[in-house]
Amino acid sequence: MSLQSENTDIVFCTVPYTETTLPLMAPAVLKSIATRANKKSVTVDLNLELIKHLESAHNRYELLEFFHSGEPQPEVQEEIYNIHLNFVKLICSHNPTIVGLSVFTYNCQASAKLLCFILKKINPDIKIIVGGAGIGNNLLDKSKFGESFVK
Repeated sequence: MSLQSENTDIVFCTVPYTETTLPLMAPAVLKSIATRANKKSVTVDLNLELIKHLESAHNRYELLEFFHSGEPQPEVQEEIYNIHLNFVKLICSHNPTIVGLSVFTYNCQASAKLLCFILKKINPDIKIIVGGAGIGNNLLDKSKFGESFVK
């Protein structure tokens, strides 16, 4: 059985990591706007997906360090990459033409960059729009992965 679903115009995602157990609002708001524009869209809460993963992770603090510092410790580099690869597979299972990444805090920047990198590696034609309060000049200046940045 394939994970592929029918084509979706836009997938709106929360980008980890924000310390919360509640869904962040931006993707839901953006989905309602897309629906009014007759675009088929879905939301994917990658932040809550990560929180679920961290609940059983024996190396929780080492994994969280990546989101706080932007640099993974050597012992968790492969796991960080695989977590993000699974996120990208989840996003791509909806066959989107556009991915909207909601970067809520500064702690989401490293994850946003890695998601963009893997998304483009798997699907070079996908359009990526990155937005949110967590987009600092650091992300805008150094990232060449998103087509559009909304601050």
